[in-house]
Amino acid sequence: MIGRKIGGFVLKYKLGEGGMAEVWYAENEIGKKAAVKILNNDLAHNAQIVERFKNEAMIMVKLDHPNIRQVYDYGEIDGRPTMVQEYLEGEDLKAMLKSGRRFSEPELEKWWNQMASALNFTHSQGIVHRDIKPSNIFIDSKGDVRLLDFGIAKIKEGITMTQTGAMMGTLMYMSPEQVCDSKHIDYRSDLYSLAVSFVHLLSGRAPYDTNSSNDYTIRKGIVEQPLDMTGVPAIWRHFLEPYLAKDPQHRPALVQFGGQQATVTAKPVAENTMHDRSEETFVENAKPSTVANPAPKPAKDKNSRRGLWIGLGVAAVAVVIAIVVLLPKDDNSGGKTISAQSKPSNTLNGHEYVDLGLPSGTKWATCNVGANNPEEYGNYYAWGETRTKGSYSYDNYRWGIRNNYDYIKYGYADNLKTLEANDDAATTNWGHGWHMPTETELQELISNCTYQWTTQNDVKGMLFTGTNGNSIFLPAAGDRFDGELFDAGSGGYYWSGSLCSDTTDYAWLLYFNSGHYFMGGSYRDYGFTVRAVCQSQN
Repeated sequence: MIGRKIGGFVLKYKLGEGGMAEVWYAENEIGKKAAVKILNNDLAHNAQIVERFKNEAMIMVKLDHPNIRQVYDYGEIDGRPTMVQEYLEGEDLKAMLKSGRRFSEPELEKWWNQMASALNFTHSQGIVHRDIKPSNIFIDSKGDVRLLDFGIAKIKEGITMTQTGAMMGTLMYMSPEQVCDSKHIDYRSDLYSLAVSFVHLLSGRAPYDTNSSNDYTIRKGIVEQPLDMTGVPAIWRHFLEPYLAKDPQHRPALVQFGGQQATVTAKPVAENTMHDRSEETFVENAKPSTVANPAPKPAKDKNSRRGLWIGLGVAAVAVVIAIVVLLPKDDNSGGKTISAQSKPSNTLNGHEYVDLGLPSGTKWATCNVGANNPEEYGNYYAWGETRTKGSYSYDNYRWGIRNNYDYIKYGYADNLKTLEANDDAATTNWGHGWHMPTETELQELISNCTYQWTTQNDVKGMLFTGTNGNSIFLPAAGDRFDGELFDAGSGGYYWSGSLCSDTTDYAWLLYFNSGHYFMGGSYRDYGFTVRAVCQSQN
């Protein structure tokens, strides 16, 4: 094969060989590099496999995206179908995991965002990948993602090549619907597989143990059991959980981590598409990483049906702006007392509030509902409930009837989007004039205030400072699920009184940790804290 030509490229040497194809390194006259994939001779006369091989080339040539491997040409060498692809230097994520590599938060955030961009583009073209997994996520020499291997993908006008019930893909990363019926799935299956892949990257553990579990047990687990997310940091756990919903209708749109909305050029096509596995992924000129990152600290797990939808269509991470305030600027204040610049002198129904100089005139309470000072966590409430309780779950959620989503109040049966007064924890507990902030009022807070993660009277939390120099301190009170308290001291979760517009089993909330704050959404049965607001001008 050495010296053979295709599409102006000359074969130089073989990079690898698998059960379906060989891959060769090639160059053209001006030194442009390529990876040439040649179908194995014993398969070159199998009409179905040849059609599938050509189908992959047809799909990839449509996908002109910086995070998807490019195809340059298609043809034959000695009667063997041949595909000329972009040559890549680097390593796929499966190989990195196998070598013991752990990944930094900036790396994972970058790779998720690039995969979100690539898949949103792919889905907008009516294409479902159907085999998203670490070995198909290649990290090039610049540290950027290249999505590989569309061998079992299908364009909407392509030919169905498998039968209903045929299980195509890689089992442990499959969605529940792909396990049950590989034919009748749509783009939302890719979202599930991407989330499973990132659970693997974050925890360092494969999603299922193939040594101790057979395929039947794994399939049953995928369909019936929440994915084990032990070892996944809390912020990622909350972000990924909605994409792991067993029902694809409950998976949100694919957005970028950190609040940046992914760009979608067209609405994804929900298509009945068929796929089959065509070949192994080759690692070309693989370069093992020399950077080792410590494993994330294991986090307590929760039911994966529920979670924080961080980054839902809102640009949320702000840069701390240097302003003239009379506050110590010490993120590691060692327990020192940090006080707001001006003490609030106004009260409503016996509860103090602060004027932060917000355009709407909204005033923010100095304490959480149920607290007596700014550092106390206060009480925890499920959304739309007005009393704290010992255990928080969907089974005892006021507006839930087991798994019957059609009968949840607000957004389903009654088309309400904002809490009524008798369902508002702030109004019910503090009296008329107080209410849980709306989504708009939360947006106003984070858009018009600077923020500082700090310690106030030995309690960690976020200090929000308004344009007039006045501040409020929100303690990192964590959240309650079932009978346990999670993330106290490391994260804050504050309800709004507004539902997310397109997924009404979620309500808007403010989330923050030591480095960021986000506007996001969460399943409504969690127990979160409430910081009340009012419009009093006294």
